[in-house]
Amino acid sequence: QNRFDQRGSRRIIRRRPQPTLESVNEHFDIAVIGSGAAGIAAAVCAARAGRTALLLDKNPAAGGTGGFSGLTTLCGLYDDAGNFLNDGFAKEFAEALTERRSPDRPKIKAAPAPADQEIGAPIKMGSVWVLPYRPEKFRAVAEKFFADEPKLQTRWHWPLKNVVVENECIISLN
Repeated sequence: QNRFDQRGSRRIIRRRPQPTLESVNEHFDIAVIGSGAAGIAAAVCAARAGRTALLLDKNPAAGGTGGFSGLTTLCGLYDDAGNFLNDGFAKEFAEALTERRSPDRPKIKAAPAPADQEIGAPIKMGSVWVLPYRPEKFRAVAEKFFADEPKLQTRWHWPLKNVVVENECIISLN
């Protein structure tokens, strides 16, 4: 599409195709918007509790900040001594992120350690314990948890634009 800007110069404007916005009119007990760490936990735990859950995200896969931002550590999981603060889903997910180093896997230069050390074991950064992880592993672990829950459905490339509420109940999304 050709247009003139304020100076009278011609420029080409390219627009990215927008995803088609379908409405969700199926019945779900719980709708979770966003598939970051909190969204993953909410959707999986709701399904485990016997609720039908729908997880929507504008991204192509699960992960939110943990899966797409370039961050490679999770914080808030450990106390001052490096012990888990909570049991439950947070611990289960963190443990699933931990990888054993195989003998044929190259050692990471930043972490010289014995061959049997866990990749993803908590490390201390300053005064805080964090869990290092790979974003692609974060996404894969989330997908595994979703696949294990038959009461959980996911929709990717789904930017939420509209919520219709009647009598304090969501009746339609988008």
